[in-house]
Amino acid sequence: MKQHSKQKKKVHKKLRKKFGNWAYYQLEQFIIERAEKQGKTILFVNPKYTSLRCWQCGHISKKNRKNQSVFRCHQCAFELNADLNASRNLSEYGKAVFGRASVNRPKKGIRSIPNVAVSPMTDSIELLGRVLVTSPQR
Repeated sequence: MKQHSKQKKKVHKKLRKKFGNWAYYQLEQFIIERAEKQGKTILFVNPKYTSLRCWQCGHISKKNRKNQSVFRCHQCAFELNADLNASRNLSEYGKAVFGRASVNRPKKGIRSIPNVAVSPMTDSIELLGRVLVTSPQR
């Protein structure tokens, strides 16, 4: 009887993950559709090392992130909120491709979406390990 209940939990966990990812895919498609209607281009960026790379000097090290919230570069001693540092790195990637990045400030009262990191500094959205950076309106 115990084996059956463990097996049942594994199936449910797989289904939950599958359906949970579907909602993020649907959100991603909605963002792409809205961006296209507004004449914006979407750039998919690999977020690898964005949280370990120093925005000031470019140094990459795991030692730069001793905890989840604070980024401190061991090469130049630059210190900043870890999420803000990563969003500035993403902004730099967008600027390298587009020449500049647009900034949209969210209106007051808009709720944040869980598990989706939105950076008002760079107009980038992290979704399931992929980052969407929109170009400036043309």
